[in-house]
Amino acid sequence: MEFKNLVAEGDFKITSVDLGEDHGTLNMRGRLPGFGDVWVDYTLSPGHGDTDHSRGIVNADGRALAADGTMLAGKIAGVWRRDGGRIRMITLDDVSNGDQVIVHLDVDLPADSAHLKVYQID
Repeated sequence: MEFKNLVAEGDFKITSVDLGEDHGTLNMRGRLPGFGDVWVDYTLSPGHGDTDHSRGIVNADGRALAADGTMLAGKIAGVWRRDGGRIRMITLDDVSNGDQVIVHLDVDLPADSAHLKVYQID
């Protein structure tokens, strides 16, 4: 799938992982141009019939602190798919400043890192 209208991209660090019986949460921190310092907690749940924990839905909450001190909040929902130690997520983010964006995440679990690309919805 091709995405257009790239507005920001950046590298994030997985700062912690919280595991539950039916979910896992990846806590991340990074920097995105136009948004500033960003913190996001992605909670991944398995999809219907997903016995090998390779796909499902993701819900998240995020915060961003811009250089001018403005704090943004975001509600996030989407899907995820795992292939070995890599996870790909596609999310729809509703940001408190009125922005609505699509975010594409490539997560490298062994490296505790992720690369995010943010696309504006037209």
